[in-house]
Amino acid sequence: MNAIDIVCVTESHFNDNLELAEFTIPGFNTFTSNRNFKLDRTKSRSEISDGGGSVIYIHESIPVLEGSHDSSLDSTSVTIKTDIGEILLGCLYRSASLNESQNMDFLNYFSSKVSLSTDDNREKLIIGDLNCPDISWLSGNVAGPANTTNKSLLLQQSIMDTVHNSGFSWLITDEVTRRRKVGNSIQESTIDQVLCSDNSLVSEFKIGSPLGKSDHVSFIIDLNLFTPEQGHCYDVDDVKRCWSKISEDELLNESYKINWDFSKDTKIMEVEEMWEEIHGKLSSISNLVPHAKPVQSGKIDNYNMPW
Repeated sequence: MNAIDIVCVTESHFNDNLELAEFTIPGFNTFTSNRNFKLDRTKSRSEISDGGGSVIYIHESIPVLEGSHDSSLDSTSVTIKTDIGEILLGCLYRSASLNESQNMDFLNYFSSKVSLSTDDNREKLIIGDLNCPDISWLSGNVAGPANTTNKSLLLQQSIMDTVHNSGFSWLITDEVTRRRKVGNSIQESTIDQVLCSDNSLVSEFKIGSPLGKSDHVSFIIDLNLFTPEQGHCYDVDDVKRCWSKISEDELLNESYKINWDFSKDTKIMEVEEMWEEIHGKLSSISNLVPHAKPVQSGKIDNYNMPW
């Protein structure tokens, strides 16, 4: 644990009957969301279903914003103070067994964490198991008919729409994040994700083997918590635009200033010449968008089966 400052765990299976000392880590502050509700699909007579929950461990050397910890339906979040400002860390778990009302509560909590507003200057990093197997993170769309009435697909589309509308980036595309044995076959899915408000927040990202008996992979994330004045400078050729850092109004205002007419009659213009003019005008807009350092990603090869 000496090289790790923050640990996020979903499906912690902690409950209010446990003593804090049973799951704390020496030298770390603990922020939990223990399951306090019942899943409709469970057969238990108890008012609270087993499983679920999430926990964030933060090294005691990292200041935590007082009163920033909150939780809802197996998910938890907290805001830390760093050299680059305040960062909201979210550890979210959405059970596939939530009923319609519980799913809406999760969606509202999720939206409150990823939504951007002018009075919220925090960077945001959201980690967790969203249980959205029908989302194609390669395309950023939900696989299914456009006019579907399937509630599961509609919920997943709402989650994806929220991510798009917030301008967040995601680090997982087509990697398998859960591999489990179902009967005589191996089931693979991409249901875990890392979302960030600014790519420059993450300097390196790796996928590791499952921990313990888990059938989910682990994530290893290096955060870039230094300001440019502290020596972190990047070549413009190595960065991309961070569109979440500019408002829609700013983009629209700049586009209104541009004369979109071509300099000559389009009947006598070559396609390349027309594209060069359009490209120049679009570039004047994109140049307003701040740069973000690209994430270095990788995999740790030893993905061992948990069985």
